[in-house]
Amino acid sequence: MFTQELKELYALTEIDRIGKEYYDQTGEYLSGRVIDKKMILHLIEVGGLDRFLSNNSQKTDAFILEASAILNQEKPFFNPESDVSIRKAMRYFAGFLHTHHYFEIQCVLEGQAEYATPAGVIPIRKNDLVFVPPDTSHSLCVFSGSTVISIGIRKSTFEKAFRDILSSDLPISRYFRSAMAGKQNNEIFFRGALDDFALQLLLMMYRQQKVGTAEANKINDHLAQSFTYYIAEKSTDETMFGTAEYLRDKIWDIRMYMVDHYRTVTLASTAKHFHYSESYLSRLISRQLGMSFSQLLQTIRLDKSCELLINSDVKITELCERVGYDNESYYIQLFRKTYGITPLQYRKRNRR
Repeated sequence: MFTQELKELYALTEIDRIGKEYYDQTGEYLSGRVIDKKMILHLIEVGGLDRFLSNNSQKTDAFILEASAILNQEKPFFNPESDVSIRKAMRYFAGFLHTHHYFEIQCVLEGQAEYATPAGVIPIRKNDLVFVPPDTSHSLCVFSGSTVISIGIRKSTFEKAFRDILSSDLPISRYFRSAMAGKQNNEIFFRGALDDFALQLLLMMYRQQKVGTAEANKINDHLAQSFTYYIAEKSTDETMFGTAEYLRDKIWDIRMYMVDHYRTVTLASTAKHFHYSESYLSRLISRQLGMSFSQLLQTIRLDKSCELLINSDVKITELCERVGYDNESYYIQLFRKTYGITPLQYRKRNRR
């Protein structure tokens, strides 16, 4: 029914092609580290942002500063007679932290992406949704071959249009009320919320936006309400989570996985199990636990060796192999450095 819309959304835009060209040459996504003034100006022009700038703006730092300020506003993203806007997120770009003054719902149609906040990076995948309140610092990096669609809703009309949700006792209602009061500047995530019906509503909004008439814009406003109502009613506490909750729970899952596989576990095997890149997993562990992957693994292995020293008579040679160390001398040296005594002294002191 929406074959043409899906084809358009999956296709590369002109801005995507700029990022892809760089990616094909370097194997990296474009980021603030490599984007120079010339490229910024080109992206502004290709993206159509220059039409919102003052006529006397020159191609200078002031021009770029003005363009950055406009990104914070609603004007470039909404038709004058519509309170809703559908946009496709750029591919091949490592997003930079930014804020804007409207509500946003990010929908993963295909593949996966990384949603970043000042607190950490959260992987999102096909059929996930992220609700972003106004003035929330965030960024998005869409992986190659993936498609993420953003639904923008004007802040000025959100309270009126979504009054029923705001006043209900749905799990999401309290969150929305806090966001409207300016007390909630954290996003909320919905795992697997973009089912077939929600996708049809999203594609219908995109089709109406292309029509662009006043009537179509009104229809789109109602469709956005229906979309949000549907997500709110079908979401439960089990499928919704905030950033801090996710990072806290996920690091626990990672640690338990390492405890279960402490003899042979590696950074690569753990990253593969949780569908992360090795660099992301390293950063997550460092941010949440204040130590590296190898330090965490060392702690787990030494804890296990202490347990074996107290509760078994296994020889040190066999014990160090059981906890994942091939070199007995290295294990004894590491144990002594950590606890101040040798493994045999530890056994003798702690045996009942």
